Amino acid sequence: MESIEKPIQDPDREWQERREREYREALEAAESLYQMSLSDDQDEAKIKKLFDTIGPYGPFQDHLVNKEGEQWKVQPQFFDTLPILNKMARIYENFSTRSQAAGKIFLNSDTRHLSNDARFVLHHGLKGVSEETLGQLDEAKTKDFFESLKLILTSDFDFGIEEAIAFLNQHKDLFAKLSEDKQLPDIQNQAEGLQNFLKTREFERALVGAVQEGVNNRRQRNRQRAKIEHCEDLLKAILAKYGFDPDEILEIWSGSYTEHSPQPQIDRNMSKVFDMEDKREGIARLLYKEFGIRNFERYPESILIRQFDEFEDLEKPYGTMIQATHDWNGAFSAWSQMDVWEKMFEQIKEQYAFRIVEVKSKSEVARRLIGLNRKYGENQKISFAFIGGHGSENSILLGGPHRRNMLLSEDLAGRGVQRTGNFFKPHPTIVLVSCSTGAEGGIGQELSKALDVKIIAPSVPTNLKNIDAILTSEGIDFKVEYETKDQSQDIGKVYSAGEKIDN
Repeated sequence: MESIEKPIQDPDREWQERREREYREALEAAESLYQMSLSDDQDEAKIKKLFDTIGPYGPFQDHLVNKEGEQWKVQPQFFDTLPILNKMARIYENFSTRSQAAGKIFLNSDTRHLSNDARFVLHHGLKGVSEETLGQLDEAKTKDFFESLKLILTSDFDFGIEEAIAFLNQHKDLFAKLSEDKQLPDIQNQAEGLQNFLKTREFERALVGAVQEGVNNRRQRNRQRAKIEHCEDLLKAILAKYGFDPDEILEIWSGSYTEHSPQPQIDRNMSKVFDMEDKREGIARLLYKEFGIRNFERYPESILIRQFDEFEDLEKPYGTMIQATHDWNGAFSAWSQMDVWEKMFEQIKEQYAFRIVEVKSKSEVARRLIGLNRKYGENQKISFAFIGGHGSENSILLGGPHRRNMLLSEDLAGRGVQRTGNFFKPHPTIVLVSCSTGAEGGIGQELSKALDVKIIAPSVPTNLKNIDAILTSEGIDFKVEYETKDQSQDIGKVYSAGEKIDN
């Protein structure tokens, strides 16, 4: 009996067939997930199943570009693959938008990963796009291609944004030529639209977020401060647009937070700036120039907006917060501190203006006080003050590690400190938000004597717990609560003209 020969299997062909089958299944799953993102269906189990079916984006990338030697080449399916990747890049945004409309928060990590990875694959595909590729643009391909470019420009990848902008600039003339030759005005319109997009707040937010993401990722590998490696010139142009000295403010933003935290802290500060600028155009420039505020993230938006609105109010009594620029452990950006300041501000805002200034040196303290006096002093002297900075019994740290960046007990004997008293109303209250400065014989007691003022300060390392304003017909005072691990300690100390009094 003759044996039946089995057909010879072609491993390469089997592999190709399996890859194509998996790709088709991934395509169907991706389309289903996209349609879910446009509906109110947020079934976590269904999302997970579709996520697992889609898997890594390798097959999608293979349909975009392939590396041949040192060159990337677009694949025949390049323009057919863009639409589904564009859809996948938007799914997390779609889900989040619908959740927000329903008053909910959407925090699905699978869809976030899929959206981010889709944008990365689109950026990767851009490497192979040549003049020959762009020569294939028609009406549909133009729409898909420029949508992909915009998705790269709004990604979390600083290097991707940088390369996409370089691509746009490199092919600027070609887009105009193709538009004319093909009688497709949309090519030129889309290219110009993206150039205009680069000037918008939406792009500024995206770029700031991507630069911070790049800093964070590099910092995870190296605990030292991470450098800005991509989009630095673009970032500095945005900072200058809002009135900042880019080098100075980036140096300040690098001077805070622990060794495990992002440095420089760009995103949180600029997010606050963008939010405020949406409500008061020009607010960041004024607060930076007139009051030296750099760390916008530390303060409640309501206080900063009111400070901007009342800038020209010369008649209203006011107090100030003199805050150090540097904060080595992020304590002054804690949400608990924000709550304390907002509550206190609500108590005083109808009767007193509240003006925050930031300082990084003793000379800047003098300069900011002189500026306040020049602006408001003819009508109103300072009614009260809070001074914030990391402290010890005999010092308050303002900026860097040098003597000029610290206020020391021995500095209080100088003639400049004596003249500082002329900027205040008689016998004001000054609250020190600075650890250990209230210790007997320390800088708080010495400052009370030097300025003939009432000083409230903590005698041990502590946090700010609560401030209550005491408003009377004669003026304003404060009840301050500090907290520490040992609540049995007598934390808050009060001095008047150098003498200790009961709290």
